[in-house]
Amino acid sequence: MRRARGFIIAALLATGLPVGATESPRAAEALAFNCFTCHGTDGRSPGAMPGINGKSATYLRSKLRAFRAGEDEPTIMNRIARAYSDAQIDLIARYIAGLH
Repeated sequence: MRRARGFIIAALLATGLPVGATESPRAAEALAFNCFTCHGTDGRSPGAMPGINGKSATYLRSKLRAFRAGEDEPTIMNRIARAYSDAQIDLIARYIAGLH
């Protein structure tokens, strides 16, 4: 969890945004960039990871919250999602859903 949180904070700092800035398009892009590290550019997975591009914001929000709560199949996502607040999850879900 500490590594995921550190990566998120580093991504936000790299954009020049305050860590608490969660409503700007740049913050959404910085947070979503973490997803693209595993799920492929713009969420179009080139391999074994599931693609997330084309998923609705409702679906993505639900999955991230379930991972955070430990209610979904255990993967690294259970650890990564714990680093996100509800506001950040909403921002990530809306950003990725708007990519298709």
